[in-house]
Amino acid sequence: MSPGALVADQLERLSRVSGQQVALRALVGAAGGAFPLLVLIAGGGPAPIRTVVLVGFVGGAVLLPDSSFPLAFLGVGVLVWVSSVPFTLGAVLLLATLDLLVVHLACTLAAYGPPELVLPRSLLRVWGARAALLAAWAVLGWVGSRALRVLDLQATGPVFVVGLVMVTLWAGYLLLRLTGRDGSLRPAARR
Repeated sequence: MSPGALVADQLERLSRVSGQQVALRALVGAAGGAFPLLVLIAGGGPAPIRTVVLVGFVGGAVLLPDSSFPLAFLGVGVLVWVSSVPFTLGAVLLLATLDLLVVHLACTLAAYGPPELVLPRSLLRVWGARAALLAAWAVLGWVGSRALRVLDLQATGPVFVVGLVMVTLWAGYLLLRLTGRDGSLRPAARR
């Protein structure tokens, strides 16, 4: 297939996009576009090339959420954060983590099928519960790391491993407690 035919095919697919898909793709664009701003706020400094690359990957993820663009954005975003932002446990780190979670979730849902697909509410609830669980783990890890700062521990390998084990055990406990065998959220117990 020629490049012109590929572009025409993609444009034709996008002309059939459902309202739900428009909302999901807009969420990808908004959250992905906010990430370079969060890097700047966290102390990453202005970097036009880095911002253009990130925005380019976001644009690709908005147009083609079922491609490698979302993965490229998330990978490059994490590399940009690690390489340019000074190590800090401020609130911006938590916001950036939750922002990347939103991009991942919106791209996953937008890539579920053809552009005209409207996802059922039951599927949205399952994915919403999974995302809420991941967000809770992120908040728990951030709060725990902030609380452990009072111990003034040196950043060593054993301390890092102990922290990872603690968060993993807690995440496993929550996973077993809150989800059923099929991966769906368990209904609340009646009192």
